[in-house]
Amino acid sequence: MIKEHEGTVPGTKIRILETPGHDLFHCSVIFQNKNFGRVCVAGDLFWWRDDENQKDDVKTWNKLINKKDPYAKDLKKLKQSRKKVLKNCDWIIPGHGKMFKVPRFS
Repeated sequence: MIKEHEGTVPGTKIRILETPGHDLFHCSVIFQNKNFGRVCVAGDLFWWRDDENQKDDVKTWNKLINKKDPYAKDLKKLKQSRKKVLKNCDWIIPGHGKMFKVPRFS
């Protein structure tokens, strides 16, 4: 947990979630939106190169959790962080790519 702020942005309901893997100190931000539900700004926890087809990857949890990241500092933690975000969010805004709806658990 982000101890200094008890896991939230002070004075708000915006959550700060530690999501190491791509980088050892990576964090994601989760907020509630009336149209989309729980949204995660995930940064490079999820990302696609410009020449990659994002549509195929966002169909299942397995594809999202196991998507290759050649820059990951810790692959095991990356997969754990991805799973944590998928469990807790309805939509994800990746570091590179388009916002996507979290698929049903598969």
